[in-house]
Amino acid sequence: MRSQEWCTASSTRMANTARSTFRVQLPTYPQGINDQGQVVGTMYDSSGNPHGFSYSAGVFQMIDFPGALFTEVYGINNGGVIVGFYGDAANFTPYGYNVQHAFQLANGIFTTVGAPPFAYESYAYSTPTPND
Repeated sequence: MRSQEWCTASSTRMANTARSTFRVQLPTYPQGINDQGQVVGTMYDSSGNPHGFSYSAGVFQMIDFPGALFTEVYGINNGGVIVGFYGDAANFTPYGYNVQHAFQLANGIFTTVGAPPFAYESYAYSTPTPND
């Protein structure tokens, strides 16, 4: 989905419904699609920072976990639940890189999921739809 077309998008926080128009930055990588044709993935801004996105019915929306250094999105189920991971801005490993946490976004609410507190990384790539 590499595109130079104009898209209508919400702001970088899911809780904010302000709309704006902007040119999609390259590269953009779609990672998941559900039966309704909703596409999710990761895009990079002009500074090279990754952000999650969703695209549905002609509307492009950025997805950023609140307070994170970066967000990457990898899956969406038929119920519209989105999963991915984010870089923790407050915690770093002994090796100097940021701790990464899996998350779920459902009904506009972000939830960290996955590994125990001592783990350096957890990722979510897909989520089942109930009754699938």
